[in-house]
Amino acid sequence: MNKVYKVVWNASLGVWVAVSELAKSKTKNSQGVVGDLATQDNEDSFAVSKFFNYKALSLAVFAVFTTNFAFAGYEAGGGSTRSNCTRTTNGTLGESAAIAIGNENSIACASAIESIAIGANIAAQGEQSTVIGNDVIASSTAIQSVIIGSNFNANPATSNGKGGVAIGSGLSGSHKSPIADGQGSLALGSSGDGTAINGTTYNQQGPDAKAAYSAALMAGSQTATGADRSIAFGVDAKIAANSKDSIALGTTSSTSANNTIAIGNTSLATTTDSIAIGRNAKGGFGGSSDVNAIAIGADATSYAYGVALGSGATADQSGFTSTNGGIAIGSQANTESGTLSGIAIGNSAKVSGTASNSVALGKDANASVNNSVALGAGSTTIAQSGNSFLTNVAASTANGVVSVGTASATRRIQNVADGAADQDAVTVAQLKDVNNRAVGNTTALGGGATYDAATNVYTAPTFTTTKTDGTTVNSNTVSGALTNLNNEVIKPITFNGNTGTSTNKLGSTLNITGGLAGAGSNSNVKTVITGNTVDIQIANAPTFSGTVTAGNLATGGTLSVTGVSNLNGGANLNNQKITNLADGNVASGSKEAVNGGQLFTTNQKVDQNTTDIATN
Repeated sequence: MNKVYKVVWNASLGVWVAVSELAKSKTKNSQGVVGDLATQDNEDSFAVSKFFNYKALSLAVFAVFTTNFAFAGYEAGGGSTRSNCTRTTNGTLGESAAIAIGNENSIACASAIESIAIGANIAAQGEQSTVIGNDVIASSTAIQSVIIGSNFNANPATSNGKGGVAIGSGLSGSHKSPIADGQGSLALGSSGDGTAINGTTYNQQGPDAKAAYSAALMAGSQTATGADRSIAFGVDAKIAANSKDSIALGTTSSTSANNTIAIGNTSLATTTDSIAIGRNAKGGFGGSSDVNAIAIGADATSYAYGVALGSGATADQSGFTSTNGGIAIGSQANTESGTLSGIAIGNSAKVSGTASNSVALGKDANASVNNSVALGAGSTTIAQSGNSFLTNVAASTANGVVSVGTASATRRIQNVADGAADQDAVTVAQLKDVNNRAVGNTTALGGGATYDAATNVYTAPTFTTTKTDGTTVNSNTVSGALTNLNNEVIKPITFNGNTGTSTNKLGSTLNITGGLAGAGSNSNVKTVITGNTVDIQIANAPTFSGTVTAGNLATGGTLSVTGVSNLNGGANLNNQKITNLADGNVASGSKEAVNGGQLFTTNQKVDQNTTDIATN
């Protein structure tokens, strides 16, 4: 680099400037015009009144570092350069308001209006373009573009798009410098090797921004043709062709579809509207139909409409729609490929098998049954089977289950409100109330029935029934005891008379009436039954073949006695006669009554004796 310079007064610019002592001016000292050297007249030559001080200062500063041969409206470096300005496509004439600073061994060519070329073997061919460095080119289409850098081989850094910016350098013949070919594109960084992405080999190594308003930053980063408004930032970061509005940020990160984001080393977003953030994260990895996939975390992978958040998390539902994508949150969380609309939250939590609409929440939780929830670390689900206890309702496998543990590792559910509806859960408090009522009801049952809540042992009652025949029968149930009692109660009472029979149950009515004995009756008392009536009849003149004993016997008529009658208490005849009295025993000590005939005989004898006595 030439360090021989001096500070001189530039009258046309009105400033002090530092210039090389070897620089040659193509104008006269008396002239105050910059850019008047071209062989044709140019009314728009670069006059002081049109040149701002910051440009003049830039010109002076860069002149310090060069011993130039240049071609432009203004040249610094010395020597004729028109014949050597081979990089221009706009002719060999100087352009108005153009600045070129270079050395005598190479060309600095500013061949477009208001262009600036500073360095060796450089060309600013686009209007208002700026090229600084060596072996760099701004083509005629690179209007308002900026290139800063160097390349030490035959592959110069270039910009072919309007408003493009390329900053960086190449290292060898196998690497290329930054290339900003897209309109408004930005390429920053040193050269890098090509990388194969989705079958397309980027044979043109180095930062490559070919899409409009895109940026390629860092060594080897590339935005391919048609990847408009995209950004590749990182060593070998890639934006595939036609991948618009995408971002690849990180070493070897890449995107290959519209509206995608890949951030992190080797991250990959391959389908529309997908996001991959983290080392080796993959969004939309299954195929072109796996759109709207989100993978965040190292080695996270997400397929169609899925969300994978966490190291190694996988939402593995390839080709699904917006209504059935999976969500996996946590290290190694996974919604497996056969599942639909699964949610796995927690380290190594998963929705597995062919489960649909299921949730696994907690470390190592596994929901493998449709419409089910595995809640808590290590919880698993098992499909319903059999009928429900007590109600005997068939299980519905379609409705799924909720599990808070496993068969060998159960959990309590705490702080549950008392249930009210038939399908509500009940609490221990409610069960205690039921238990207390059961104990009370057991005691009230009787028969010695008991219930021990601590041991859950129930002692059945014993009910004893005495049968009509005097024997007993036992039962341990109320219904059995009632049956035994009923069997005895319903037995009928049968009444048999002289004629007729009546069978009656308890609660029925039996009428018994008295009446005259019918003709032909040979007994003193007779019964006649008609329907539910028993008629007892007594003879008007009963006869007794045995002895009749009576305490007090009163009669209003005649009392006839056949045989021997004993009246131990005496007889009050109420001034009535005793007829048909047999002759009593007339003897010493006899207590038998005598009748009128015996007294008449006695009287006859008394009269005879009286007569005899009198006559004698």
